[in-house]
Amino acid sequence: MSRRKGPLMARAAIKKSLRFAIFTRDGFACRYCGQQPPAVKLVIDHIVPVVGGGGNDEENLITSCDGCNSGKGAKPLGSTAPNETDAIRRAQEHREQVDMADLAQRAVEARKNLKQTLVNYWCDAYGIKAVPIATVTRLVRLSDEFGVDRVLPWIDTAALNVSEYHGIKYVNGIARNVREQGGL
Repeated sequence: MSRRKGPLMARAAIKKSLRFAIFTRDGFACRYCGQQPPAVKLVIDHIVPVVGGGGNDEENLITSCDGCNSGKGAKPLGSTAPNETDAIRRAQEHREQVDMADLAQRAVEARKNLKQTLVNYWCDAYGIKAVPIATVTRLVRLSDEFGVDRVLPWIDTAALNVSEYHGIKYVNGIARNVREQGGL
């Protein structure tokens, strides 16, 4: 049972056209966390809560995701919403994260291609169809240290001199000799 005193008044609804105008103004992104649909559901939030006297005027409304709005509740944020500088900063941080993810993906692809190149080269040199994982791992490490252009001829030399079973030991010996001669 409610213990409110006095008559109750219904909260004024925010018109759809005003909601759309706020979403458009805020770039269809949560002004608190920067997330956008379809990852989140967007809602309209009052900067100054209705219970604190805030109204439905455009300056008091902000785009929020459902999660940020629920977490904020009826707490006031102050007299201003996150400003355009904050929005630009968030967008820049997001762009940097996307760029880093792209860079990481390219590095993964490059690593995968390097491994496949080494496997194909080893298989061609020895006339086989598969290479032990330990051999591939060692060839990749040597390629990281010396460069793939130096390691591929070492594979050719090993294939001319020893069996596939002893090939990686031979390539390791070449690498050791190059290190000892200061030929990095």
